[in-house]
Amino acid sequence: MAGLSIDLNATEINRTAGGVAQDLQEAMVKVQQFKEFLDTWDDAALAGFGLSSADIITIRSVFVDLAQIRNLYVGGATLAVAYDHRTFAKRIFGFGFHR
Repeated sequence: MAGLSIDLNATEINRTAGGVAQDLQEAMVKVQQFKEFLDTWDDAALAGFGLSSADIITIRSVFVDLAQIRNLYVGGATLAVAYDHRTFAKRIFGFGFHR
């Protein structure tokens, strides 16, 4: 498993499990904060920062999806239909990211 060494022990397993959980919690907080930021700016203001219309649409779509994941994570919603939340996020992963 990635991130675990050949000298596997309970401490390392606990540290890795805790780190993954903390990373997820931190990511969910960042999703909420960035979504709130996006919601305070209209498209014209974002374009003023140099973003193209296509970029703005993509970023907004990504954060609608990510906010839905966050809502599921915090227990604020349920998902009735299966949905691949990577659909839009994959568009902004960047070059060389293939997970």
